[in-house]
Amino acid sequence: MLRTPNLVRDRASENCLFHGSDFSRGRFQVNSPHVAHETIDGETIAIDLETGNYYSLENVASDIWLAVAAQLSFSQIVDELETRYDGNRKEIEEKTIQFVKQLQQENLIVVTYKSKADGDLSLLSPILPSKSAFESPRLNKYDDMQDLLLLDPIHEVQEERGWPNLKTES
Repeated sequence: MLRTPNLVRDRASENCLFHGSDFSRGRFQVNSPHVAHETIDGETIAIDLETGNYYSLENVASDIWLAVAAQLSFSQIVDELETRYDGNRKEIEEKTIQFVKQLQQENLIVVTYKSKADGDLSLLSPILPSKSAFESPRLNKYDDMQDLLLLDPIHEVQEERGWPNLKTES
């Protein structure tokens, strides 16, 4: 059976924690331990372990995800995208704001208040010698494996001790 993505649309921004120019001061992180992610060959797969939804992020979207995982500030993310892609800064900033809001709305990332002067740039993919055109980042959402992902007993473990130590009711 061929899986088809449910493209996540930008919803009402009142649920987001940063608005407009506040984004330039924002810093985000992956919503761990509820979200697991891996990047292979330029595609990032993120799994929401609470809902069983999984997401595919490619190209610009994957670069933004890796920058969030590295805990770069929003302005550092835009700087990094401007280095990697041809496009005007205003468009890159606007599209990145929309995408970060989508990630927040899906509860994949959260605001962090940890002070980190510079993010961990080693987590980013290498910069290619030639820039490609900036395209709007896309978040593809899949729910076809929810039942299997939510049945996995590894979710019912003690956070401090991990698998195979099951949670006990307190």
